[in-house]
Amino acid sequence: MSDATGHYVTTLLAHDYIRNILPANPVTYAVDYFIHYPSIRIGSNPPLFYAFSSLWALITSDSVQSALILSAVLGALYCVISMWWHTRLQGLSAGIIVAVSIALLPTFQRVAGSFLLDIPIGIFSLIAAICYAKFLHQGDRRPAVIFSIFAAAALLVKLSSLFLAVMVPLAILISGKYSLLRSRNFWLPVLIVGTLVTPWYLFTFETLVSGAKTQWDYAYPLLALTGYLSVLAKNLTLPGCALVIAGLIDRLRFIRACKGSFEADHWAVIIALACSVILLQVFIPANILDRYMITALGPLMMMMWPGAAAVGNLLARQLERRKLTSENFNRKIPHLILTVILGMIFINALQIEPAPTNQMALVAKKVFDNLPANNPVVVIGSDGSRGSSFIAQVAQLDPVRPSIFTVRGARLFGEESGFMNIDYKPKFSTPGEVLNELQRLSVAMIIVDRAAEAQIWQHNKDLAWLVDNKPELWHTVWTMDNPGGDGTLSLHILKSSESKVKDISLLREAFRPNSGNIGTAQ
Repeated sequence: MSDATGHYVTTLLAHDYIRNILPANPVTYAVDYFIHYPSIRIGSNPPLFYAFSSLWALITSDSVQSALILSAVLGALYCVISMWWHTRLQGLSAGIIVAVSIALLPTFQRVAGSFLLDIPIGIFSLIAAICYAKFLHQGDRRPAVIFSIFAAAALLVKLSSLFLAVMVPLAILISGKYSLLRSRNFWLPVLIVGTLVTPWYLFTFETLVSGAKTQWDYAYPLLALTGYLSVLAKNLTLPGCALVIAGLIDRLRFIRACKGSFEADHWAVIIALACSVILLQVFIPANILDRYMITALGPLMMMMWPGAAAVGNLLARQLERRKLTSENFNRKIPHLILTVILGMIFINALQIEPAPTNQMALVAKKVFDNLPANNPVVVIGSDGSRGSSFIAQVAQLDPVRPSIFTVRGARLFGEESGFMNIDYKPKFSTPGEVLNELQRLSVAMIIVDRAAEAQIWQHNKDLAWLVDNKPELWHTVWTMDNPGGDGTLSLHILKSSESKVKDISLLREAFRPNSGNIGTAQ
């Protein structure tokens, strides 16, 4: 997953900058780091998570394993916060069951087992929502201020936390507390959040806009809605989704009947949070990814509980009216329904396939052992995801970061405006031109990935052709089979560049980032 590896490399960037006691201007340092390891997320994402994860790395270790432990700890924290909130509304046993159920959901397991921003966003958003529920109930300044701080924290992890701005009016609408609109405390978060987050987004606006690839059209909302409903069905199961809908209807009736109560205000915010996440992802164009629903999973699991009670009680009344079952059995129906649904979620969790072995960890070790010390430049002829994984693994191995130059083949051999896999256009028309570019930059080593996905890109075909048809140019270091017989992965040293010394000024000029404030730093 390229996003996860990008977050890890950015963590290493922040870690090394702090460890080396702020060795240079931070933008200049980030640009140099990007030239060596082109998988940096700072600029397109705010710095808060990377500041925290780099401190974790300083205290523990800067290894991939340490980063994954951090992700697991944050996943557990998300579950604990959900448990605490639900316990206040439905009791301890209900809170524990909700927390365990969240941990079993396929999307949650996958994200908690990777190194992504979605769970940190979920943590800050849940805490912010709890504080806003308290403000909704009391109207006091203190919970409004605390909500503002955690909402700003979520936005300083990623801009997709803007759903919190949707949650606020939805909570007012659902709770019916329109009188709060006349309170100064209601508008206080606008001032606090704006003051805390606006400077960063103004500074990185150009980078942020240049990274926005998805265009909105009238078909997008329907496509996104269909995609995310499918995600929820796969996680909660179809019967579970039915219970969520029943719970939503039941809680809306409860809020109307018990307007202003502690429970009603908290349920109003729970519903608003879940709906705001879905609404933002449906109407704001982006890749449709299951992990974007992480923040909504906690509130949706909470709604399943009253949904089971509502459906169970309705069924019990029908059975009691027809005198088909005993009164004792009827009282147990809501629990039986919930038990069946939770059992389905548990069985669903058992069917999750383990993550495949990361081949790029082995490739990185082979490159690290064989790359010429005087010319540590390697071009990655693979697909985008495996290329990102390789960069992260090499960065982990580099003892004097940044020293190794890892070059994405898609960037070197693709048009400047089209090197992403979604709009890739080859810069060169023949393998000979590709070879000339390698020699011009004195590239010492190339990775040739013959997997079907990698060979979609023309430059990867050209690299494979050069290795096959010009064997006198290369020294083959190592070869291995891809999983499932999908071609091979191999390392080759370009003989004409093996003994050369890297031209740092040429490499920096060729591989500087080309967008946003970071890209224009001197």
